[in-house]
Amino acid sequence: MGPEPLPNLSEYACLRCKGHKKRCDRVRPVCARCLRTGAQCEYKATVTAPPSLAVTPTPSLEDKSVLVQLVDAMVLEVGTDPPLSSTAGQQLTDTHLLTSIHHFALVSQLFAQKSGADHRLLLLNPRELLDAFFSPATHPALRWSLCATAVLLLSPESDKTALLEYYKRARKAVSRGLDAPSVNLIPALFFLASISTATGQTAFSASLARCAVHVVYALNMDVDPDEFTNMTLQEKEDQRKWYWLVAYWTKLYYLMGTSETSHRLHLDRVQLPKNSTGLFPELIRIYDVMEGIKATYTQPPSSIQELLTSNAFVNLSGQLITLFIEIPFQQLLIPNHTLQLPELFALYTQQFHSAPFAVKASLVVNTLNYFTAQSMLHRPKLTLMILTTPTSPLLQQSPHLLHDFITSLDKCLSSARHTSNITRYLLLATINPPEHLHPTLTNLTTECGTAIPKMFPASLYAWALALNILESAAVLYILTTRLPQVWTAGIAGLPPRAALLRDMRALVTFLGLLEDTHPGTTYLPPLGAVVRGMHVEMEAGEGAAAAAGLGGVEVGMRVLALDEAEERLRVVKEAATPAAFLGLLGLEVLGSVRWKGEGEEEWRRFWDMVKESRLI
Repeated sequence: MGPEPLPNLSEYACLRCKGHKKRCDRVRPVCARCLRTGAQCEYKATVTAPPSLAVTPTPSLEDKSVLVQLVDAMVLEVGTDPPLSSTAGQQLTDTHLLTSIHHFALVSQLFAQKSGADHRLLLLNPRELLDAFFSPATHPALRWSLCATAVLLLSPESDKTALLEYYKRARKAVSRGLDAPSVNLIPALFFLASISTATGQTAFSASLARCAVHVVYALNMDVDPDEFTNMTLQEKEDQRKWYWLVAYWTKLYYLMGTSETSHRLHLDRVQLPKNSTGLFPELIRIYDVMEGIKATYTQPPSSIQELLTSNAFVNLSGQLITLFIEIPFQQLLIPNHTLQLPELFALYTQQFHSAPFAVKASLVVNTLNYFTAQSMLHRPKLTLMILTTPTSPLLQQSPHLLHDFITSLDKCLSSARHTSNITRYLLLATINPPEHLHPTLTNLTTECGTAIPKMFPASLYAWALALNILESAAVLYILTTRLPQVWTAGIAGLPPRAALLRDMRALVTFLGLLEDTHPGTTYLPPLGAVVRGMHVEMEAGEGAAAAAGLGGVEVGMRVLALDEAEERLRVVKEAATPAAFLGLLGLEVLGSVRWKGEGEEEWRRFWDMVKESRLI
């Protein structure tokens, strides 16, 4: 009698995976792919689970295997990599994951050359990490993620084979780590997500952020470690640091729109670590308020009155004022529109000159995001001004609203101009900018009337600064092309149109520098397309829309992932929701170019409702 034939495992797949001819992990009652997509998971009633697969309950936060399933399901959904789970058929020791002295030297070189030019590296202690590089205390996934980061930062123009190889090893090591979550897994997830974002794999990057949140909950990291008595002081400090990092990470992803839900990791539950270098705690607090603003405006209000008299608006205004008072003076660049650019830039230089790298970086991101938050809070009212005039029935019935409108306009304008001035300064202070920007920078130097010391590598500028650019560009666009002239003519102190156009040109130029610095990031093209569309309309005036010849264009984002052979990146989605803090709130650029995002269509219907009301 011959050996018993092997079972046909496809017969055990769920009906949805089998129908789509996708790989199914055959876990019951819900397989990983259906778990990730939220689809109903059904199996043939006449087919029982294969002997090697026990029927398991639907995983919960307490079930650590859910972490593996989250990553596996995301990968299976787009039909890219085989499952990341390490529970099936993998050897205890994988020679593919062994570390050599070459890898140690590569990471040593990364710290030696880039510690002063990449804010992420400030999160790690180079001496401690290198001393323990071959020790079990250093998570394998962190080693490989740092090797991939080294290739990305040290040799950005080199062959991508090494980057891909290290990236694949990091993913494999993360897979194993998800079976047994630890605090040391969080920096590995963070660096791996950074590489995923840099190579356009935004969906996988978002899944890693979700895994980090689940690690936080699985290890009770949302409770300050002083509540536990079995931890050393260093362990407590490390746990606090990585909790605050996950808070920063998840708040940013929610603000970008990458994560549809806010995890709201509360900052008052866990103390800030004594050494917060690289964490940017003030920025995380700013993101916390921005999170509330986005939650308020993702969907439009039910009425004009709700937009104008919202309690949420009052509370968020109070939080921004409190932040402004509490953030140390040396952590913000304060706007001063009474000064000419040479005097203003001299103050910036003085503030930057003696500051260490970490403070320089925090000055930039804190300032841009604080004033972006201010603009986000007030932009819905500025947009409402497009549909009103000072003599509208709405303002005749409630004269105090005129003051509110003017205040919102002033807050948005001040924020946008301050952002533009900072981008001017950064452009002129950039070390070795791309050659094609030299003529523009020469013109900027002439415009600013002063020489700026070169002190910032372009790598300091994270791609996410483009989100601040979009917010400020939207304000300048409204003021120059959409706001009725009766407003602009009747408000004293508004800058001339030519000045606002110069501000917009500075924003567009800085956006181009970000695109040069982060060529693989798929978040940037849709932002660039819309900002440049605004710029075209601002420069060309009323004829821009007709000249563009566009009809019903909706700007989305391309999402990439590794192919099944893990050899190259391929497009898995052409029109995903692009990253933005607030998008365009229903506005159309060049007459018909729309932003693809949550709430955009609802805001368009809201503005249509406002037009039909008798209040304007």
